[in-house]
Amino acid sequence: MLLLISVMLTDTAAQTSPSLSPQKVLLKRKLKSVSTSLQRIRRRKFIVPVTHQSCSPRNLMSVLKNYMSEPCFELFSCQIQLNKTKSHGRRYSDYMKMLALALYHYSARGYSLLSKFMIMPSKSSLCMWVQGVCIHPGLSNHMCSILRCRFSSLSNLHKLAVLCIDEMSIKRNLFYCTSTDDIKGFEQYGPNTKQNIPATSVLVFLS
Repeated sequence: MLLLISVMLTDTAAQTSPSLSPQKVLLKRKLKSVSTSLQRIRRRKFIVPVTHQSCSPRNLMSVLKNYMSEPCFELFSCQIQLNKTKSHGRRYSDYMKMLALALYHYSARGYSLLSKFMIMPSKSSLCMWVQGVCIHPGLSNHMCSILRCRFSSLSNLHKLAVLCIDEMSIKRNLFYCTSTDDIKGFEQYGPNTKQNIPATSVLVFLS
């Protein structure tokens, strides 16, 4: 009886773990190699081939420009270019300043939190840049570009605005502006429309 039980156990063990034939072992190895090569091919689709000639920052930025939007690429390139520059020696492009100004107007607290982790223009730099924008009588292209960048991230509901027209009386005053090398205070309704009459009122369009 004991001999019969031992024989049955050995038979079941042989059935549960049968030995593979040489042909099956060879096919198993081929299947493993094919699956490994297939995984490598799938990875190559998402990996940019990098050589010694394409390792320069200019070539890498040209490749990344095709996979990023314009604001993301500008923000990323700013981090790469100004990473090793001191805070007082950093210079930002006009597009980066407009992007930072739009982010600051969207959320001041969010912009301050973003400035702790990324290289962004400070609040004082943005204020100085806005104050340095030349505003002449007529439609200002600089202000239009700032408003365009400001409202680009808003929804259609938040783009609804009210246009206000306000007139204000001013004193007659003629003065010389050193930055523009021009005499201010004459009547002017736009570019190249200055008259030899001192201005007494100002008409402002607010939005």
